Amino acid sequence: MPNRKRAFTLVELIIATSILAIGIVFVSRSFLTMVGALDTSSNKIKAVQFLESKMGEVEQQVLEQQYIEQQQVQADIMIGNRSAEWELVVEPLDLEDELTLQEEIEEQVQKGETINTAQISVTWQEENKQKEAVLATYFLSNESIQDLDTEF
Repeated sequence: MPNRKRAFTLVELIIATSILAIGIVFVSRSFLTMVGALDTSSNKIKAVQFLESKMGEVEQQVLEQQYIEQQQVQADIMIGNRSAEWELVVEPLDLEDELTLQEEIEEQVQKGETINTAQISVTWQEENKQKEAVLATYFLSNESIQDLDTEF
């Protein structure tokens, strides 16, 4: 009996290489998807940090000056490596637009006090989609704040 060595045939090598190539493609696509999701998450976190910082400035102004004027401010910023636009809108609360209010707000409204809302939003483009992060808060009008100061 002759001594035959067993070796891979050309067809087996081509099939194995094809399977390996397909596997590498799927793994690399998954990696790219993961990197995109990480970038989106990072931008969202940076936008929320910016919103919290701006809202802190608004709240500080209300505490120091006892009021904030109705206003609408827009400006451009950079969120990560993307250009973005932020907007601050301060206006009286439209009770017809609000479906539910907390009990404290309802009590203030029943007393005839004006509730204002401050809403800050950041919008940016990412992967041909517009992304947005919004932060809003409610506070009493100038007269109501001064009345609260005299009560303490």
